[in-house]
Amino acid sequence: METLSKVLLKNTKSSEHDTVECERAMHFFNEGFDHAKEHNYYDKEVFWTLYMGRAKLNLLIAQFGHCKEDALEALKLKPNDDNMWAVLSRSRYFLEKYTEGLKYAK
Repeated sequence: METLSKVLLKNTKSSEHDTVECERAMHFFNEGFDHAKEHNYYDKEVFWTLYMGRAKLNLLIAQFGHCKEDALEALKLKPNDDNMWAVLSRSRYFLEKYTEGLKYAK
């Protein structure tokens, strides 16, 4: 997560390095989901963290449809999380779906 924070703050060596770090982060989020499903492990907090992290990463790499999907899954687990609602709203804004974004922003 520290490396992703540097990417977000644009405190990194190069854009190529950022791309590699984002790909690595996505791999680890997906691996976390796979591992949990493989071992029939379910912890609400762990799944929320995975969905939240992957939604934010998808927002960062302009995968707005995937961001929406993960944000909605995270909100099923914690419906009152304001930060996740903001991420969801931004994912719609970047696609110029302003009406849909406003629906989630309320």
